[in-house]
Amino acid sequence: MTTPAAAPAPSSPPPAAPPPAAAATGDAAATQVTLAIGGMTCAACVRRVEKSLKKAPGVDDAVVNLATHQAVVTYRPEAATIASITAAVVDAGYRATPPSEATAGADARQAALRLIVAAVAGVPVVVLGMAHGLAVPASRWIQLALSVVVLGWAGAPIYRAAWAALRHGGADMNVLVALGTVTAFALSLVATVAPHVVGHEVYYEAAVAVIGFVLLGRYLEARARRRAGASLGHLRSLVPATAMVVTDDGEVKTPLEKIAPGALVVVRPGQTIPVDGEVVEGSSSVAEAVLTGEAMPLDKGPGDAVFAGTSNAWGRLVVRASRGAADTSLAQVVSAVEAAMGTRAPIARVADRVAAVFTPIVLGAAALTFAIWMVVGGGATAADRLAPALLHAVAVLVVACPCALGLATPTALIVGLGRAAEQGALFRSAAALERLGSIDAVVMDKTGTLTE
Repeated sequence: MTTPAAAPAPSSPPPAAPPPAAAATGDAAATQVTLAIGGMTCAACVRRVEKSLKKAPGVDDAVVNLATHQAVVTYRPEAATIASITAAVVDAGYRATPPSEATAGADARQAALRLIVAAVAGVPVVVLGMAHGLAVPASRWIQLALSVVVLGWAGAPIYRAAWAALRHGGADMNVLVALGTVTAFALSLVATVAPHVVGHEVYYEAAVAVIGFVLLGRYLEARARRRAGASLGHLRSLVPATAMVVTDDGEVKTPLEKIAPGALVVVRPGQTIPVDGEVVEGSSSVAEAVLTGEAMPLDKGPGDAVFAGTSNAWGRLVVRASRGAADTSLAQVVSAVEAAMGTRAPIARVADRVAAVFTPIVLGAAALTFAIWMVVGGGATAADRLAPALLHAVAVLVVACPCALGLATPTALIVGLGRAAEQGALFRSAAALERLGSIDAVVMDKTGTLTE
C-alpha cells in the first residue's frame, strides 16, 4: 500500500511554528521572508527572479512560485536586509511587496479591466478586419485607432515585461508576444499610410486578437490565485478578530494579536474559541471537527485543552491562552498550506526545464521561417516577398507562446492545495499532492483523518 500523501490537521497542539512571512529555518542564523512578486508571466520570469535573488549578498536560497506570485527567500540577517532583497527583485525588472489577499484581489481586478478594454476595442477591429466585403469608410484608420488602445494600454504590461527581459539579456513569453504583435501592427501601419510600399493588406485584427487571448489567460490565472487565497482566508476567518480578556478592570475586548500566553479569555456559549489554551473555569461541549474531523462535540472542563477555531456549544468557559494568535494549531495549518503552495512538484520542474529552452527555439524557428519565405516566397521582388515573410514569422511567434506550459501545472497545484485545505485536507507539499495519483488504498480512523 502506498504511503498516504496527505496529513490531517492536528488533534493536539503541535510545536509552535513561526508565521510564514518570517519563519525561522533549521539554521539558527538564517531567516525566511515571503514577498509578493509583481510582473511575472512565465517560467522564464521565475528563473530570472530566482537567479537575481540567489546572487544577492546574504541570500542562501530563493524559491519563486509562478502560481502564487510569491518568493520565499532564506537569508542571513547580518548580511542581507529586506530592502536589499527587494532591490534584487527590482533589479531583475519586477516588483516586490509584502504578500496580502488584497494584492491578489487587486491583480484580478486590474487583469479584468485590461481584458474588458481589449475586448471592447478589439472586437470591432476583428469584425472590420474579417469582413473584407464590408465597405466601411476609413476602415483602416478606425482599426488603427482602436489597435493603439488595445496594444498601447491594455497590452502595456506585456511590452514592459518584454523590454525588461531583453534589457537583462533574456527572452520569455512576453518577448514572443511583443515581437509578433508589434511586427503585425507595424506592417499594418505601413500598409495604412503608405500602401504602395507593402501592399494594401492590414493585420490589425491579428495583433489585437493575440493581446486579447493573452490577457484572457492572465485574467483566469489571477482569478485562480485569488480563489486559492480565498480558501486560506476562509480558514483564517474561523477565528474572531477580538476576544474578551479578563483584566483587573473586568472583561475587556482585545484584538487577538495582542493576547499573550497566560491571558485569561472568556468564551461564551455559541462563540468560537479564539486561542489555544487550557480551560480553567466552566464546562461545556466543544466541536473540534474543523481541526480533528471528530463529528461529535467533546466535553470540556477545567484542565482540558481547547483550540482556536473550534466552537463552544452551551457553557461559559474561561481559557488560559497557551500561545499567541500566530502560533495556534489553526494558524499552523494555514502556514503549512502556504508553505506547500510555495513548493514545486516534480512535474512542474520538468515544465520549467522545457520552457527554459522553448523561447529561444521559437525565436530561431521564426527567423528561419522569415528567411525561407524571403528566398522562396514566390514574389517577383524582395519587396513583394517581405509582407508574407513577416506574416508567417509572426504566426510562428504568436502560436508558440508557452503560456500554458509555464502556468498550467503551478496553477493546478495551487488551486488544488487551496481547495483541499478548504475541505479539511492538508498536504505537506505539492509533491505529496502529485503522488496522490499513485495511491491505490487509504486507511482512515473513525473521524476520517490520516494519522502517522
